[in-house]
Amino acid sequence: MDTNIGKIGAIIVEDDLPVRQLLSSYLTEFSKISVLGEVSTGVESLEMLDYLQPKVVFLDIELPNISGLSTATLLRQKNPFIGIVFISGSPIYAAQAFQLDAVDYLVKPISKQDISKTIEKIERWMDKKIITSESRIAIKNNHEILFVNLSDIFYIEKVKRYSILHAAQGKLQCSENLSSLSDRLDSSFFRCHRSFIINVNKIDRIVPIADRIYAISFYDYPSRVTMGREKYEYLCKIIFNGPG
Repeated sequence: MDTNIGKIGAIIVEDDLPVRQLLSSYLTEFSKISVLGEVSTGVESLEMLDYLQPKVVFLDIELPNISGLSTATLLRQKNPFIGIVFISGSPIYAAQAFQLDAVDYLVKPISKQDISKTIEKIERWMDKKIITSESRIAIKNNHEILFVNLSDIFYIEKVKRYSILHAAQGKLQCSENLSSLSDRLDSSFFRCHRSFIINVNKIDRIVPIADRIYAISFYDYPSRVTMGREKYEYLCKIIFNGPG
């Protein structure tokens, strides 16, 4: 009988053996998590992803050869819906990590209490993923539920306490906030501003319009959105080099 049925499969990517062993021992104490494998490099995690098919990766940022941030991008290329919990000896990478839609960010030394809180976040993330397939997302507005193809969304805009999806079928109102929606989107989406999430695959061009301000236009859609210099530079880094 397979004792892993119903559990959340996880792999650990950590080059520090004592930290890896401690993390594994903590995780095995929680019945909802199954540790499927442990490796010390990003390259090994990519190989492991195909045959173990984990739902979550505990990923150290300071890895040799390929950084954890760059590894995360490669993992998402293979599986856009993999959950990533970053691990680091410093909080300085947290902004980049959450820009990559991290489920959580753990700072060493890691305690069992930290892991308990992270597992709660993983469970909430899993619950949200249930109503998202690889090609569409369910959104709720009051008592109405709509299903929208991710490829039909140009961008999502915050308007007061609502989110507006600008999609091929028009403007769709959603009662969910941007941060919550972001957790259920794939790696094609980028939060370019506190009020906007854009579909990178729909971008037509990005042009400067003022000092440190850029406008984003989309294929076959008349509206534009703006972003600041910092987000512009980070988006360029992702597009041309990958983060890290």
